[in-house]
Amino acid sequence: MMNLIAARAPSLVLFGSIQVAMWSFVWSQWHQPGHLKTPLRSAIPAGHVGKGRYSLQTHAYA
Repeated sequence: MMNLIAARAPSLVLFGSIQVAMWSFVWSQWHQPGHLKTPLRSAIPAGHVGKGRYSLQTHAYA
């Protein structure tokens, strides 16, 4: 019985490390940022805050 376990140990270690790497990647992608959900106000030029979202669109794109 120990022979069987010893023979499979390298593949079990490889499988376990691949699983840990995969779930770590999934967790890191799933984790949501805690603070910022909108762009920083400093990234929007002065005088343009809210214009893109709330102004009437007067031009059409073909």
